[in-house]
Amino acid sequence: MAAEEAKKVEVEATKDIAEEKAVVPLPSPPAVTKLDKPADDSKAIVVVKDAAEKPAATGGSTERDAYLAKIVSEKRLTLITAWEESEKARAENRAAKKLAYITSWENAKKAEMEAELKKIEELAAKYRAKGEAPTKLFGLLKA
Repeated sequence: MAAEEAKKVEVEATKDIAEEKAVVPLPSPPAVTKLDKPADDSKAIVVVKDAAEKPAATGGSTERDAYLAKIVSEKRLTLITAWEESEKARAENRAAKKLAYITSWENAKKAEMEAELKKIEELAAKYRAKGEAPTKLFGLLKA
């Protein structure tokens, strides 16, 4: 008896394991129902796909070559415009540098002249304070 009970327990355990490992089948697609009355074909809706969705493959390699040539020309034009913009920027930078150089030269000359004028005015004020006439005319007539 004990042996029979042990066999039953083993059989039940294997059944449980088999149930756990059972593969769940995929649900089958819905079945097509047939109508009792024949369908009226004049009212049937037909789905028409646009021809524009799938362009016809005509030309093959010639179209590809034309497309690649177009890409190459666009690339070349892009490089040319980039070069032109680069040259334009370089020219503008050169012009700005020259303008800055000229402006700084002008400012230096202005400062130099103002310093010389101030020196002459101070010398004139000195002579006025003494009440004497200068022997040279304040360095204006440099000989």
